Amino acid sequence: MSITNIIILISAVFLLVPPPLAATSSAPTAYELLEQYNFPGGILPKGITGYEIDESTGKFRAYLNGTCSFSLEEVVRDGDNLDFSVGIASASFPLDNFFVSPQCGCGLVCDDEFENPSLPLSSM
Repeated sequence: MSITNIIILISAVFLLVPPPLAATSSAPTAYELLEQYNFPGGILPKGITGYEIDESTGKFRAYLNGTCSFSLEEVVRDGDNLDFSVGIASASFPLDNFFVSPQCGCGLVCDDEFENPSLPLSSM
């Protein structure tokens, strides 16, 4: 096979192979999508692997990576508060609590440096 044929073959392969999906996809992340609907991205933990949204109803489903799971029936923004409903229970929290996404298993404080060290007992 000549060099010319090899170059043509390689060029044909690059033209026929589709680009990676990530390069062509313009879909927002789950966090960006929430912000488009006037919700803070921090209501979702880090590590969302995908999501579905029904734009006609506003129903949103996020998929987690298996290290955590939780279920909410409804989240409503009421001014500067978020109202959460889980079955018959509900609670309201200030919007400021949700600017940073927690991490499953440790919340917002995940580094050992932030844990309270044991204080040595002193003798008096």
